[in-house]
Amino acid sequence: MEATTILRAVAGNITSLHGQGMVDSGVMCHLRRHIHSVGVFNGENSMKAALPLLMLQISLMNIITRGARYILRPFKQPSAIADIIGGIIVGPTLLGRSKTFNSIFFPSDSYYTMATLARMGTVFYFLIQGLKMDPMLIRKSGKREVVIAVFGFLVPLTLYFCVYHILVQLQGTIIIEGIFMIILGVVMSLSIFSTIHPIIEELNLLNLELGRITLSASLIHFFTSMVGILIFDTIRNGRTRPLMGLMFFVSLVAVSIFVVFIIRPIALWTIRRTHEGGTMDRSYISGFQFMTMVMAFIGNFFGSAVFNGSLLMGLAIPAGRPLASAIVDKTEAFINVIFLPLFFGSIGLRCNVFSVTNWMNFVNLQLLITVAFIGRLVGTLLPALYYKIPFRDSLALGLMMNLRGVVEVTFCLHWLDSKMIENEVYGTLVLLMVVITAILSPIVQMLTKNVKPYRPYNMRTIEHFKHKTELCILTCINRQDNVPTIINLLEATHSDSENPICVYLLNTFELLGRAMPILIEHEKLKRLSSMNQSDSIVSAFRNYEQRNKGSVAVRPFAAMAPYSSMHHDICKLALDKKVSLLIVPYHKQQAIGGISVVNRAFRTINPNILAESPCSVGIIVDRAGQAGNAKYSSGNLEYRVGVLILGGCDCREVLSYALRMSENPQVKLTVMRLIPTIDSKDCLPERQQDNQLVAHFRVVCSGNNRVVYREKSVSNGEQTVKALRSMGDNFDLIMVGRRLGLGTSLIEGLTDWTNSPDLGVIGDIVASPDFFQAPVSVLVVQQGKHGCSGVHLPGLNLKNTF
Repeated sequence: MEATTILRAVAGNITSLHGQGMVDSGVMCHLRRHIHSVGVFNGENSMKAALPLLMLQISLMNIITRGARYILRPFKQPSAIADIIGGIIVGPTLLGRSKTFNSIFFPSDSYYTMATLARMGTVFYFLIQGLKMDPMLIRKSGKREVVIAVFGFLVPLTLYFCVYHILVQLQGTIIIEGIFMIILGVVMSLSIFSTIHPIIEELNLLNLELGRITLSASLIHFFTSMVGILIFDTIRNGRTRPLMGLMFFVSLVAVSIFVVFIIRPIALWTIRRTHEGGTMDRSYISGFQFMTMVMAFIGNFFGSAVFNGSLLMGLAIPAGRPLASAIVDKTEAFINVIFLPLFFGSIGLRCNVFSVTNWMNFVNLQLLITVAFIGRLVGTLLPALYYKIPFRDSLALGLMMNLRGVVEVTFCLHWLDSKMIENEVYGTLVLLMVVITAILSPIVQMLTKNVKPYRPYNMRTIEHFKHKTELCILTCINRQDNVPTIINLLEATHSDSENPICVYLLNTFELLGRAMPILIEHEKLKRLSSMNQSDSIVSAFRNYEQRNKGSVAVRPFAAMAPYSSMHHDICKLALDKKVSLLIVPYHKQQAIGGISVVNRAFRTINPNILAESPCSVGIIVDRAGQAGNAKYSSGNLEYRVGVLILGGCDCREVLSYALRMSENPQVKLTVMRLIPTIDSKDCLPERQQDNQLVAHFRVVCSGNNRVVYREKSVSNGEQTVKALRSMGDNFDLIMVGRRLGLGTSLIEGLTDWTNSPDLGVIGDIVASPDFFQAPVSVLVVQQGKHGCSGVHLPGLNLKNTF
């Protein structure tokens, strides 16, 4: 009994030290805990058992980190910083100052269990980071990215060591252990890819040129840091015994060779064994997860950080589908919920920002890190300006290259575990990194918030398209089901030797198992990814090209990006290729019994495209399904198109498109124009443009017996719906404008029933499954911004209008 009392007293003293962030990693005396509890009804406190306590710690850290994210979100703070702050909250800086809190939630004898699981989390975290990287992309980095990366590293490193040398000369002593100051200078001069990528992803900058430059430069920095860590660990292991350093170096080289020539071929063999478009076998995923732990053990066995082995493992597996994306999908959620919250807790429990006693070291570290920050900002800003990047973007680039996060804090924790630094220095470094990123993130978001990169210098619309020139159309597809209806639409778009069409086909894929988005030609896709399910889509468009040989050219591309930012790639391609019409599928498609949601990707993409597109946009609502397949294969079928004109720039774009279709001998057009009985004076300029284009259309099509033109006067929404129904449903396609430019009388009473803002009021009505009995597809058109500015466009050139 007396021994137990003594042990409890010793444990209490250690808990007190733990609360001050001063736990030594040496010998600790503590009571043995049962694994699980027999329950409170049997008179036992469940918190005295290891498993219930661990589950409580996981739950608490999840609540605190997610609460920190919620609270800091209005302040534009990235998730990584919120998570680190959540860890600091439970540490001796705040809640951990209470002995009661520590004794209940984080008793000293539970720390090493929690820390062990946390380190296991870092093993799989770095595996995921390695899986998302593609080392081959470094070869694609241009001269600009390389120069920015090199200067962004050498300038801060040079300034850091100059200031460090001056401080040593002035103070007459080494600030901290010399070898640590060297590695700190290298780390502070580098921009780690795994830190910057999630922050850029949260800012939706992945697909912008600014984001691509930042990621490319940080990827170069990352592999530079890998070499630096290898050299540093070799020097550290050979400080006292050079032979040990040599053995360490040889062992890591052997591990690297094993990864490249054994692990990677196994991964490639696994990918070949997976059926195209099929799911990865769970046994393969489990096997690679097991090999990750083995590689982490081998790396740590030889003296390297435990996460280096798993990082090499991730780099060996080809990025993207099907293997890397499957491992990420099966691993990431569990790691984020279970292991990483414990990791952030272990960071905070050893961080006490109030424990600073050596203020000279604190000031010196602050000065050195500030110098490195300024050096990296200048070293990035000047090359960016040299390569004609605007100052605002160059400044944002320099600030993003200074962001710090999980990886840098992991380094600090590793240095602390290796006894290279003390708790005081550790707390100082963590605090400075959090403060730097917390200040920079809102500034970066402010600098990049109003970026408008997709503004063409001329009008990219069909209405303003010049006759007898090549019409460029971009169509986006990510499902085989979308192909027949879109090809039928393209076939209906007249093309001949004098009026050719260039179709840019963009296959879209969600970014899975890869960090950097990709926009490349289809032929180059297989070099970077094992995916080839898009081949059948490309083959269908190639057949369309062959049927119209000499008048149609198809240029297939592929885009891999998060759906939240994929519109940047789409709009950039439309801008670069001088596209006049961008066609995207609607997120609902025909199914048995009506329309069902089949494609949630374009539910996210389409609103962003409508807001950012540099050209006209057409959203195709596919209600024909496979019934529209091979419409033109026999060469003698009639394609029936109904056109609804209610007024405004979007309707003029629809009529201009119909005018081009009228030249196709296989297309039968029925145009219905609805005219409001009462016009306001504000609508007169818009009405004049409408009348001008309608008059031109009627003149051009006056002798065409395949074109029917009708007009109806309506005064409210109810009469508009009746007029639409009077057209009948004997059509393959209905074309409408998304927006109206003649007031609200035509749609009075209809706006409250709109379910799909992407389609507009009229588009939503005609696309509803119960409006037409026949399976009629709908094309909703929005004219490009420059053509629909809301002001009168003087001198509409009818000679340049179809």
